[in-house]
Amino acid sequence: MLVSAFVAGLATPCVAQDKTSDGPSAPVTSGGGGSIVAPQIKQVRWIDTDVFSDWRGQDRASSAGLAPINQIGNFKLCDSNHVGFVAVCWSDRTGGYPSGVPSDLDGRPAAWCTYKKGSIQVSTAQTGGAPGRVFVCR
Repeated sequence: MLVSAFVAGLATPCVAQDKTSDGPSAPVTSGGGGSIVAPQIKQVRWIDTDVFSDWRGQDRASSAGLAPINQIGNFKLCDSNHVGFVAVCWSDRTGGYPSGVPSDLDGRPAAWCTYKKGSIQVSTAQTGGAPGRVFVCR
């Protein structure tokens, strides 16, 4: 990909950076000096906070497994519209499953996650009695 953009005062073509993976940027072949770095596309994902907490209620979904997922069917849980949202996951808790929310729970799994409404933040005072591992969508 030849980038023939000229930056103010720059008389030669620029070098763009190919950012197609999470690794370091690779220069794209060009015919000049200077460089332009293409903006990185940030992948939104669940980040483990190393915090254990619980908030009673305020659930918007639930899923089976030790770690949160990005969506259940067409219901988005972690994407650019849900940055800052919180999920809590347990490895051995059979009970407390939320009802009336999107879910992929089948039976009563011991490992499962719940996804909190946007009003819940990691800093929100704990209101539940079964602390689980907290993840944040970033």
